[in-house]
Amino acid sequence: GKEFVGISAHVQDLENHVDYAIGSVTNSGFEKIVEINSQHKDYIMLAVSGYNGDFSGFTAELDARIAEYGNRPDGQPYVWTKNICPARIYVGVKGKMEDGSMAVDEDDFLAKNGLRYGKLFGFAVPPEMTMTRDEYHKPRANGEMVAGKFVAIN
Repeated sequence: GKEFVGISAHVQDLENHVDYAIGSVTNSGFEKIVEINSQHKDYIMLAVSGYNGDFSGFTAELDARIAEYGNRPDGQPYVWTKNICPARIYVGVKGKMEDGSMAVDEDDFLAKNGLRYGKLFGFAVPPEMTMTRDEYHKPRANGEMVAGKFVAIN
């Protein structure tokens, strides 16, 4: 198979007419990215979402992946995912470069907007919620609380 990275997120510097593909949020084919008010001038927060479902039915692609790469590191075969995507939030630090150092150029669009340095967090639920998401959510009412916490993905 061909190597591929995924679909990157893009941001636009409207003042300078520049479009950037950003890797700080990871490459995962996010269809929807919405800003969340971080309530702090040094941070940016984005809710990221997309490709959250069951990817079954593409056996030729899965068979090709297994043929090329073999089994997972735990010895089990790769399978199509189900009920896998947690709520995800990106937290970026404004003014930093990819390595965490301060940006030298204060006009660096990505750095000053917190898009060069940050982490993606996923919402982890306790083990008793290991049933499928549908089984868990269907009997619930709007506004109910879900136990869990956000943990760094990358």
